[in-house]
Amino acid sequence: MQGNGFWKKAAQLTARLAVILAIGYGTAAGYMYLTQRGFIFVPTGDLSSPEEKGLEEIVVETPDMADGTQVTVWRAEPAAEGNPTVLYFHGNAGNISSRWQRFRQILDSGFGLYAPSYRGYAGSEGKPSEAALISDGLEHFDRLAASGTPIIVHGESLGTGVAVAVAARRPAADLLVLEAPYTGLADMASEQYPWLPVDLLMKDPMPSSERIKNVEARRDRSWNG
Repeated sequence: MQGNGFWKKAAQLTARLAVILAIGYGTAAGYMYLTQRGFIFVPTGDLSSPEEKGLEEIVVETPDMADGTQVTVWRAEPAAEGNPTVLYFHGNAGNISSRWQRFRQILDSGFGLYAPSYRGYAGSEGKPSEAALISDGLEHFDRLAASGTPIIVHGESLGTGVAVAVAARRPAADLLVLEAPYTGLADMASEQYPWLPVDLLMKDPMPSSERIKNVEARRDRSWNG
C-alpha cells in the first residue's frame, strides 16, 4: 500500500511538472510570436541629410506608395549616360543615412543611386513586414525603371531577401548583388531557436533560396566608371 501511495504521488508530481512546462513553453512561444518583428526590423537613429554626410549629389524624395504610405528615398543620377543605377535595399538596423560610406563608393564609381528607407524606419511612415517591403520594392523598381536607367538590384543583409524577391519578379533587372545573404529568415530563426516550431510561427519567412530560382538578372554588361 505504501508503495502504491509513493507512485501515485510521483505521478501527480510529474503531471504537475508537465503542466508547468507546457505553460512555460506556450508562454515563451506566444511571446516570440507576438514580438518577432521587433527582432527582425530594428530601426534606429535619426535620419541625417545627405549634405551632412558629404553626399551633395543626392536628392531626397518622399514618394507615396500605392496605399498612401509616404517613404523617404535618397536618389542620385549616374555620372555618365548609360551607367546603371543601384537600387539599394539596406539591412535590418539603423537607417539609410548610416550607409553613407557605401553610397559614397557607389557614386564615386559613376553609378547612380536609389536607396529607399523601409516603412517604419527613419524618414518613412508605416510598419515594416515582408509583404510591405517587397510590395514597396517592386514599386521602387518600376519607378526607377521609368527613367530608362539600367538597374543593379543590391541587397544588404535583411535587404537581400527584398532584393531577391524584387529581381525574381522583375526580369528587367540587369544585375543582382547580394551582400551577406541568407537562405531564408525562417532558416536563421530555426538555427537560433531550435526548440520553437518556427515554420508555424514565422510571419516573415523571406524564403530567398526558393525565390532566387526565378531570378533572370544574368546579363553580361559593362559600364563606364
